[in-house]
Order: sequence, then C-alpha cells, then structure tokens
Amino acid sequence: MIKPNSTRSEDWTRFMKAAVKLVTVVVPMWAALKSLWPYVLEVLHTGKNIPVEEARRWGFEIRPSKW
Repeated sequence: MIKPNSTRSEDWTRFMKAAVKLVTVVVPMWAALKSLWPYVLEVLHTGKNIPVEEARRWGFEIRPSKW
C-alpha cells in the first residue's frame, strides 16, 4: 500500500501558514510586486501537494516519491 509522506493536518497547516504569510505582508505598492512573489510561490507549492498526499491516502500515486 502507498503511504502518505505527511498527515492531513500537517499538509493543511503548512498551506495555511504560507497563505497567512502572503496575506500579512504589507509593503508599498512598488515593492509589493517584488516582495510578494516568494509568498505567492510558497502558497502555490504547498497547496499543490495536498491532492498528491490525499491520493496517497487512498492508495493512488499521482507523482512518485523521490528515492
């Protein structure tokens, strides 16, 4: 059976922390475009792992684990 690499709670906690960081960053408009980009990428990166881990919990492999 395929085992998930993390729990649902860990997945959602990581995702929500990244989302909160994105929302709480307050900077002037010009700097915002440059400084928010890493936070946007972090939210997208953490969120995309949730469907992968959920599939593993159900026994399906969407993206093979790294060796």
